[in-house]
Amino acid sequence: MKQSDIDDPLAMGGVRGWKLPLIPTKLSPPRGAAQPVERARLDARRSEILDTSLTLVIAPAGYGKTTLLAQWRAGLQAAGTAVAWVSLAEEDNSPHRLLSYIAAAFSAECPHLCDGTSEMLCAGPMVPVQAAEAVLLTELQVSERELVLVLDDYHCLGGPGVQLLMGHFLHNLPANVHLVLSSRTEPALNLTRLKVNRQLLRIGVEDIKFDLGDLGLFVRNSLNLVPSSSLLRDLHDVSEGWIAGVQLATLSPRFKSEPQLYLKEFSSKSKDLHAYLAEMVLDLLPGELETVLLRCAILDRFSAELCEVVAGVPDGKALLVELIKVNPFISALDEQGEWYRFHRLFLEFLRERLELAPTEDVMSLHRVACDWFSARSLWAEAVQHALACGENEKARDFIERCALDMLGRSRTGKLLSWGRRLPEDMLRKKPELRLAIAHAQVLMMDLRGASTMLEGLAESQADLGAGDEGFAVQQQIIRGLIFALDDHFDAALAQVLPVVERLRGLNITDREMLLNTLTLVYLYQGRFDQIDAVQSWQMPDPGMHFGVAYRHLLEGLGWMWRGRLDKAEYIFNKARQYSEQYAGRRSMVTIACIICVADLYYERNQLEEAEELLTSVHTVPLDLGISGIIQSGYRTMSRINQINGAKTEAWVLLDEMEAVAFKRRWPRLEANCRAQRIQSEVWSGDLSAARSELARLSCLSGHEQLDPVALRLIEDETLISRARICCVTGLNAELIENLGRRVADLEAVGVHYLGARMRMLLALLHWRAGERVAATQALLPVLALGKAQGLCRIFIDEVRHMPEALVGICNELSRVDASFKSYLDSLLAEAGAFRLPPAGQEGTAGGSRTTEEGGCGLSDLELLSSSEITEREKEILTQVANGLYNKEVARVLGISEGTVKWHLKNLYSKLSVSSRTQALKKGKLLGLIY
Repeated sequence: MKQSDIDDPLAMGGVRGWKLPLIPTKLSPPRGAAQPVERARLDARRSEILDTSLTLVIAPAGYGKTTLLAQWRAGLQAAGTAVAWVSLAEEDNSPHRLLSYIAAAFSAECPHLCDGTSEMLCAGPMVPVQAAEAVLLTELQVSERELVLVLDDYHCLGGPGVQLLMGHFLHNLPANVHLVLSSRTEPALNLTRLKVNRQLLRIGVEDIKFDLGDLGLFVRNSLNLVPSSSLLRDLHDVSEGWIAGVQLATLSPRFKSEPQLYLKEFSSKSKDLHAYLAEMVLDLLPGELETVLLRCAILDRFSAELCEVVAGVPDGKALLVELIKVNPFISALDEQGEWYRFHRLFLEFLRERLELAPTEDVMSLHRVACDWFSARSLWAEAVQHALACGENEKARDFIERCALDMLGRSRTGKLLSWGRRLPEDMLRKKPELRLAIAHAQVLMMDLRGASTMLEGLAESQADLGAGDEGFAVQQQIIRGLIFALDDHFDAALAQVLPVVERLRGLNITDREMLLNTLTLVYLYQGRFDQIDAVQSWQMPDPGMHFGVAYRHLLEGLGWMWRGRLDKAEYIFNKARQYSEQYAGRRSMVTIACIICVADLYYERNQLEEAEELLTSVHTVPLDLGISGIIQSGYRTMSRINQINGAKTEAWVLLDEMEAVAFKRRWPRLEANCRAQRIQSEVWSGDLSAARSELARLSCLSGHEQLDPVALRLIEDETLISRARICCVTGLNAELIENLGRRVADLEAVGVHYLGARMRMLLALLHWRAGERVAATQALLPVLALGKAQGLCRIFIDEVRHMPEALVGICNELSRVDASFKSYLDSLLAEAGAFRLPPAGQEGTAGGSRTTEEGGCGLSDLELLSSSEITEREKEILTQVANGLYNKEVARVLGISEGTVKWHLKNLYSKLSVSSRTQALKKGKLLGLIY
């Protein structure tokens, strides 16, 4: 055989001489089909091809179907599996030609495999295709070798003869042969039998699109650019993982120079994007379909009936079937297939083209949509279209109708945005709407703005309707919540208690606001029986409302403060599950639940789990949360950093916490911030700095107009901070007396968790005074609680600077009550597992040397170690920077959670850090992430 014959796949196995001319390049993947990134989760599914008869890869243009199949082909071939390939086109839409290409593809991969089929097909088109197919199937089965046939761009085939041939071929496929089809549309094949027999593998858009990890690898590999986590999120939001969209977006030099600004303009200003969508999608559709798509582009979502009205088609269901068949970037929003939407970039592309239409025509489409949505009480969408066509009065009326639902779903930002688009004089005539906006402002923690809005309502009695008692009740409830969130608990109760008797007559939003206000106030007043009573009130038709999650969250805090961490954890997780389902994972109530669970993990000394949770939410502005949640989040994260030897990071977090306290004018939050700094300075041995912070903390007790409960909480922080300093400096009899009295007060009302913290300090003060019996007696009740609930940090945090005291106390307690010995031994083990660096120095784990310019210096050893970091480790670090948990990182990368932890451990070692936070900081410093 000549060398030219070897190079020509059609010459292999006696294929040369076929009368039907075939194109050799169609028997292998096209140029440019190299995989831009290694995607482990998809590569792992390659082996599933050999377990099924048919694999379908279905997605619109530009999702990388061919690229994926080329990667699979290479992997299968490397493992010894023969993979025949055919790149299809419209000219292949005949049974004889298609079968010729299939036989040629197998012959090119396995010489002489299809000699019999070749001879039959060479005889010309007079040979029955069915006979040639039968010979082909026999030859494939006789080979007994695992064979894979890839038919790329199967959507190009539409003739009935071809579909009949492929249906018969698939039905009689030998067990050793596996068919893989890629298509933009659903193939016209009967697949029911394959589904029932589990012989069908389906890969769709959700499987094949880029996730954040894929995006990071693509940008790094293709552009030699290390993207920030925020840039990756923006790129993912714009592209929705559409690979061609990502490639087009990153082609421009502006992506490197001003990426965020460029991405905001990309969908509307990219000529390359518009040309691609026009050429690869719109121009391939029938003219009437293009018109329909442009009309439907005014809609964020559409149904069959809505398409009939807006697009002017007689049969909306038939239209959707046809649209789904050609698959122009349409996806279902529900399992029933009632509602659909366009891909974001495709929708923007259609809307750009729609702008070329006469303005009045577009306005009329919005009016039709507005009337359709309003007739079905879909008020939020009716608002959008009313505003779009300039019907402001309609929009105002619709906003009133859906305001409660928007509030219940925590869609406060959208509600405020609508309010800003309406003229002020129009709002003035609608007090109920202004009240809803005030409510939204409260939920966005704009307490001053909400108070101003309520004052304006009170001044406009003519607008309110003087005899509307229900309206006045709503104002009372909002004012009560404002007072409670602003740490004025007595004032809050004065507002809402008179309303309790009307509870059953309130709408769900006002009812949940009232119940949450009561629960929050009772929590800080230590009235836990009242919290239980509020939770037990049976409400008719509770409905779905994000306020329910907040109420459960506050209930969980009540149990934690009582020292019942087991029950608190159950309720926190219950609240989190509810909030994620109804308000979303990134909602403030969900984040609050995560912070509370992390706080609980910290107390149990599950530091890695606590840090993982807190790292995932730290990118969200926590100043939108309630004071106590903000306090827990910053405090716990700061302590974890301090424990890991990263005092700089710890103090940065406390600076952020203090900034929120100043912004919100919350003295209690500022007090906790200063108390955390005092503890940090005591741990570090800098008592002078600790005393200076204590002086500032003491001044906060004289803050004007402090609520008695808020004042008491600030005094508690001061008392605890004084005790921490005195545990080092010496005995203070008055302090011991005050501390003992406060412990008794707390335990009398059931605040056992804070009481236990104070008892630990009381025991240390007695021990330092040589009063061993008093020390052990002070600590015995805490040990009973700690043993039952797994308390840990409550003990070892207070002896971090003096572990010998804990050793002495534990030895004494073991003699007093031997039942605590194993628990005490575990505390000693935890306390001995770490040591602080000398005062004024950072720990080696995560500690960094600050340069004169305020940056961080890196040694040659650190730079050398970081150069050894693998691509997989960079991948995982990027995912962690994006706020993903270990389980989510594992799912995204297609590896096990244990593998993620193993890589993180290696990464920490190479970066000389001991925590996620430190790894992220060092990774940014080294340019591994941004």
